[in-house]
Amino acid sequence: MPYRGGAYAGLSAIHGVDYLSNNGTDSPVYRDGAVLEAGTAAPMANDMGGQFAITRMGEWELTTNYKIGWIDGGDWGNYTRTFPSPAKKYWVFAAQSYDGFGANQLNSNLGLVTAGVGTANQTVQALGRFNSVGTGGWSRNNIVALTDDAGAIKTVELGGKLTIRWNYSSGDVDWLAFVPAEEAPAAPGAAKIARSGNNVVISEDPPAGATVQSAPSVNGPWTDVGPAPQTIAITGQERYFRLKR
Repeated sequence: MPYRGGAYAGLSAIHGVDYLSNNGTDSPVYRDGAVLEAGTAAPMANDMGGQFAITRMGEWELTTNYKIGWIDGGDWGNYTRTFPSPAKKYWVFAAQSYDGFGANQLNSNLGLVTAGVGTANQTVQALGRFNSVGTGGWSRNNIVALTDDAGAIKTVELGGKLTIRWNYSSGDVDWLAFVPAEEAPAAPGAAKIARSGNNVVISEDPPAGATVQSAPSVNGPWTDVGPAPQTIAITGQERYFRLKR
């Protein structure tokens, strides 16, 4: 995962607590000189190739990019970070790659460690999954959205210091992005004016929370009447109506 150097300098991890690797010894050791059990090195790969891999926002370039590779089923990594408080809703995206174009070749899921952080006995709440076809090359990243099992985009609420569990299954994984989720604004309705006896009815179709305004002249002054719909007597004083959103 790319970062501006120094953020992780001197830090280490415990196998089975901070990460789990079922690999053999084909993966290079991430930190030279680290004391690790045989076959339990975090499966890191240094690769500068592919899209979304070198140039980063902020006008700086990557000189070294480590990703998680040589993935086996059951591998995972924990990532602890502090999210803004109060809690906010996020969409989550993963940069993943696979040397092929088959279905489900990008496959992993995300969870939240709710108990046992820092121990070998952790409780993990499922948040969603990342699933897509392969990308045709290692490090040729595609950005995959977190979804539910039916494929619908998931929104997750996160705040404060949390430990995220990324369960790897298939495909190299590079980085995660947590994007603040925004609710789509309601589409404005069309103004409708109809006569009913000695009244006019001003409404919005479909209703979207507009306020009816009236004025004696097209140039105003405009005065709020109330939320649509409104039934207004024809008096000759109010000749113009509109909706304010």
